[in-house]
Amino acid sequence: MKKNLIFLVLALAALGLVFLLKDKRQESTKAQSFAYDSTRIAEASQFKVVRDTDTVVVAFDQTRWVVLPDSFPADTSRVNMVLQKLFTLQDGQVASRNEERISEFGMEAGEAKTVTISNSQGAVLVDASIGKTSGADYNSTFWKYPGKPEIFRTPGNFTWEIAHTAEDWKSRSLFSFTPDNAKAVNVSWTDGTAGAQAYRLEAANDSTWMLVEPVQDTVRDQRAQNILERLAELNIDQFVTESDTNAAKADLNSPYLSLTVELKDGRSIELKTSSPLDGFVYVPHPSFSQLVKLSDWRIEPFRTTPDILRGAQPEDEHDHHGHDHDDHSGHGH
Repeated sequence: MKKNLIFLVLALAALGLVFLLKDKRQESTKAQSFAYDSTRIAEASQFKVVRDTDTVVVAFDQTRWVVLPDSFPADTSRVNMVLQKLFTLQDGQVASRNEERISEFGMEAGEAKTVTISNSQGAVLVDASIGKTSGADYNSTFWKYPGKPEIFRTPGNFTWEIAHTAEDWKSRSLFSFTPDNAKAVNVSWTDGTAGAQAYRLEAANDSTWMLVEPVQDTVRDQRAQNILERLAELNIDQFVTESDTNAAKADLNSPYLSLTVELKDGRSIELKTSSPLDGFVYVPHPSFSQLVKLSDWRIEPFRTTPDILRGAQPEDEHDHHGHDHDDHSGHGH
């Protein structure tokens, strides 16, 4: 009798453990469930971000994401990252239901970012208010359904990626080419001291570049490759605003620097800059009809001379070595 009782107790304990584990699995599954249908992410064709008085709209325009209303190319990597995070928001962990505590989670008016994602037919796929990053782990974000009191915690630190100004969504890249796809580079530039300078570089093979104009000669070291790498990495530093008074002074009829890259795939990319104005040069975007700003130091690598490309010592290096020599001679005496 006693053995039967012990067996019954053990059996009930085992059964209880099974139900407990089942409940835990169900809770875990619920905690990891997505609030929105993540299988419809490919349908997304527009999203709007509203924060206080700021509103920005990013839309898919046939082949690419653009920022409205001027249809400037958007930062595709940022768009894809944000879409992925929003379509996988989780509502299994409630952080608060107390509307008096919303400021603790960055959900108060003027602070939260309301994001609406829709497809090409106008159907809403995601509608969420995003708060701040959790201070407990810095790897989760607070969010809620608009109009409902519950505030949820979802994995990921991404609230700062959901920008509420158009400039932050615009792509900062000027070019879309890799140095190994270039076959020739033409550069001309001028300033008050050096006068007019021009040169043309052509690829002899995948690793060797030649100077072909104004004279034919080999190019020293990796100087041509350095020019191409700097070109491929050129980024926009600022976008021109209505209050930018220097934009009207940017004379592009007589460019400070003109540059053309001829690519192996038949394309060519042209860049023309104004003279430096308060630390920036103004440049018409190569693939979009809008003026943008680059820090003037970005174009310095291209303002070189044929002699330097052929191996002559740059003037600043020459002066530096000259001073070293004079100092050394002085000590000798």
